[in-house]
Amino acid sequence: MFNFENIKNSDVKCKLEDMYFQINNTSNSIYKIVNITDERIFLTDTKEGGNFSISKEIYPDFNKGDLLKKENGKYLKI
Repeated sequence: MFNFENIKNSDVKCKLEDMYFQINNTSNSIYKIVNITDERIFLTDTKEGGNFSISKEIYPDFNKGDLLKKENGKYLKI
């Protein structure tokens, strides 16, 4: 596993972490939206834990507390 702690630029670190978690997320997982900012939606895996974010621009209708699943590379409300 790659050690993200060695990356000093926080923007780069955030983007790499997002890409890593997006690639490694399984389709059977359920995610809960735990926070929303102007640009990002922060999710946690309800079984495994761990936080990651997705773009709010892509999912403008999601709200804090929504439960999601990932199908065909897209997050859907359940």
